[in-house]
Amino acid sequence: MDENINAQMLNAIGEAVIATDLQGNIQYWNRAAEELYQWRAEEVRGKNVVDVTPSSTTQEQAKEIMQALSQGQTWSGEFEVQRKDGSSFLAYVSDAPIHNDKGELVGIIGVSRDISEHRQIENALKLSEKYFRSIYEQSPIAIQLYDEKGKLTGANEKTLQTYGLKDTQPILGYNFWTSPKFTPEAQDRVRRGESIMLETSLDFAMVKETNLFPTDKTGILDFELHIGPLYREEDVVGYLVQMLDVTERNRVKKELEDHLQNLEALVEERTKEIQAKVKEHQTLFDLMVGREVRMAELKKVIKKLRAQLEDAGMKPIANDPLLEELQDKD
Repeated sequence: MDENINAQMLNAIGEAVIATDLQGNIQYWNRAAEELYQWRAEEVRGKNVVDVTPSSTTQEQAKEIMQALSQGQTWSGEFEVQRKDGSSFLAYVSDAPIHNDKGELVGIIGVSRDISEHRQIENALKLSEKYFRSIYEQSPIAIQLYDEKGKLTGANEKTLQTYGLKDTQPILGYNFWTSPKFTPEAQDRVRRGESIMLETSLDFAMVKETNLFPTDKTGILDFELHIGPLYREEDVVGYLVQMLDVTERNRVKKELEDHLQNLEALVEERTKEIQAKVKEHQTLFDLMVGREVRMAELKKVIKKLRAQLEDAGMKPIANDPLLEELQDKD
């Protein structure tokens, strides 16, 4: 294979390829190197690579690397380099010695590529991970992470506080598919990729009795569980469980319900008392009305008898109390 074919192959490589002699003088500079460093091959050929590619902050390190390479060693790693215009960027560089057919060390070849964009993305991901990790750790809601098999892989600080734990070790590996309150119907929905909400409670007496995990907590806590799948592209890679403590909310709700029941009972009792009083007064009223009606009828009868006596030439008895009462009423 002649040198022209070798040059064509090296130019076809998408990464910068630079070859130097043992002193670091540039002997070969491919097309990708021209694009990456902005120097044409004829501009750098014969120049020392230490004076061309390293940035001002990495020249001393470059000299040390060249010294090791000239002794037959290899080197690879991230390295700050610069373009012709003086702008610097981060590259990944791999350097290796070149030997001739006799095994003699005759030069050095280096391959480099720009990783600055990759590093920016990596840093952005780290920053994003740090940001969401801080939300995860500082959340006032207990959050738990499970793998695709339903086994607990992580829990935030609020979970530890809720359970009365110092670390996650006692609960790692717990499988939420085995929870008796996680019904088959709910499990099927989660496996289909749905997010669901369940209401459940945690009795610490039962936790201690079954040795579920060590805790000094007592009593019963009520929770609202929000369970949903975690995706990587289209594949479910785990599950997120958020536990909202609703113990106080349920307590207040129960007190309110009890208060309303007591109020309804009191209203019903007072209503019955009022109805009884109304009935009692109605009976008395009816008696009084009946007496007045009878008195009126009696009055009519007496007037009629009195008229008949007067027609017969008879005079009513004087000082008759009944007649006096009737006369008084007239």
